[in-house]
Amino acid sequence: MQAQTRQHPQQQSRTLNETLLLRRYGGPVSHALLNPPYQRFRLPHVEGFLGYAVHGKTAVVLGDPIATDANKPHFVEAFLEFTRQKRWRTIYAVTSERMGEYVEPQGGALMQFAELLITNPQEKLYLKIKGNRLKGKSNVARNSGVSVREYCPDLALERDGFESSAIRVIQRWQSARKGFQLFLEAPQLFEHQMGCRWFIAEHEGEPIGLLYLLKIGDFGCEYAIDLVFSAPEAPNFTNELMILTAMDVLGSEGVTRLSLAVGPSRTLGDIRGLGPLSRRLAHFFYNTANFLVPQYGKQFFWEQFGVIERKPLFLYFDSPRIGLWAFWALLKTFNFSKT
Repeated sequence: MQAQTRQHPQQQSRTLNETLLLRRYGGPVSHALLNPPYQRFRLPHVEGFLGYAVHGKTAVVLGDPIATDANKPHFVEAFLEFTRQKRWRTIYAVTSERMGEYVEPQGGALMQFAELLITNPQEKLYLKIKGNRLKGKSNVARNSGVSVREYCPDLALERDGFESSAIRVIQRWQSARKGFQLFLEAPQLFEHQMGCRWFIAEHEGEPIGLLYLLKIGDFGCEYAIDLVFSAPEAPNFTNELMILTAMDVLGSEGVTRLSLAVGPSRTLGDIRGLGPLSRRLAHFFYNTANFLVPQYGKQFFWEQFGVIERKPLFLYFDSPRIGLWAFWALLKTFNFSKT
């Protein structure tokens, strides 16, 4: 079982408020801000915060500021002044296109590196696009004895025992992954439950997979799939069955916009503001990272569920000249490692 850290009542209240803000204004990667190593940058009398981690002399902000669109520029301007006083460089990672309006006037640069893939669970586009194939995949899992249900912690009996079993599935899944890895954070499935939902795949009475769903408010989405995984011994297409089940439930509840995933691009897209040498370095490091940890194939997996919209995602830098410091900080942010 994941360790539960006791918090002072005042700290618990602040964490609860931050979680509420994340659910109201956060995007598909904002949930990571609740966990180390991220710190909060706040402004007096302004609702919201900005989440960042410091790697060396570089502050990496993850996602857009957790605030209304009207207040986001105030956080960007104040944080820029804060980092200049600290003599830090600044990178905004996995941010929306509108962040360029706030960052570029400060003399920064940007590059598009991924897309947010969005679907409408009510339309069931997956039945029209590759429906027969996807339906066949989910039937393979069902015929193998896999069942999927939503897990409700408030109603579940023997909650601790069940969550321990689910965490052991994560551990088996993680231990089965080999080679170079990129990830934002180690899964914290049951730490911050406000706005979270869980769909469990079971086989012969034991958990073998889990889909982790988060309530969000950015990009016009209502929910985001944060994580979906199954144990190495799980029957084929267990993940597909969990995703379809969750989409059917959300569709029946009236949800019209679901963030499926962040899909990295095959190559860098739009690049603005970088000098020639920095541009070449950016392409080199991105292509090298993509070679070591191929990410583009994720898009093919998620497209079978009926993508209705793609939102570009960017990296923003506070300077048109970037070097090894920037790429080292990004590798730390995405926990680049080899298992």
